[in-house]
Amino acid sequence: MQEPVLEHRAPETKPIPDIDDYEVTVDGLVYRTGRYSSPNTVRYNKHLPRLLIQYERDGYATVIVRVNGRQRTRYVHRLVAKAWIGPPPHGKPYCCHDDGDKRTNHAHNLRWDSPKGNSQDMLRHNTAQIGEKSVNAKLTDKQAKEILYRVASGEKINAIAPSYGVSRGAVESMASRKTWKHIILPQTILDQIAKNKSNAGIKNGRSTYKESDILEIRRLNAEGGSFRVIAALYNSSASNISLICRRKRWRHI
Repeated sequence: MQEPVLEHRAPETKPIPDIDDYEVTVDGLVYRTGRYSSPNTVRYNKHLPRLLIQYERDGYATVIVRVNGRQRTRYVHRLVAKAWIGPPPHGKPYCCHDDGDKRTNHAHNLRWDSPKGNSQDMLRHNTAQIGEKSVNAKLTDKQAKEILYRVASGEKINAIAPSYGVSRGAVESMASRKTWKHIILPQTILDQIAKNKSNAGIKNGRSTYKESDILEIRRLNAEGGSFRVIAALYNSSASNISLICRRKRWRHI
């Protein structure tokens, strides 16, 4: 009995916009198609189409393509989206993976989204480089939480910062929720931190001013007094008076 002949069918591909002679499948296989072009010549190659080797960069699959005769690295998921979904709409330049897996480059798993949507994706999939996951992090999430609880208890920032090897400004930024915002705290703790005003102003043991002094300094500046003149009145430096008047210091007043 004669064995059936199995027909080999090449996977369906679509041309990649803005990159001549390359096509991609719906699940992210990139092929170089039937010709090779350079700035001076165009010739056909009998070995094409050819499946491109994929390389990993930051967890994403990439391929090397030729654009105007030069080699360029392109992310596979963006090539799939451009070919099978369409160009990115205005205000949505990011190509996002719905399941959070950078290796799943099927068109059904991709979408164009805004910077905000991309950030929300990273938080939802726990892939955001924040907190202890940041390459520049000096603290763990546990330490950051301890610091916030100590601030809420009323402990001075000057005493907290050295014990963790960070600056006073770093602790102030944490207490004002400008950094490490992903740390979840009970509302009672958040309220206590806000009430303490991050140990600012006269609560700071190093402070040489009263709140009434700060109000007067800003009033003098608003009436045209120069930083240098005001500094002489309060035995301070012009740069310090400038920071006070521009609300870089004593911001709680």
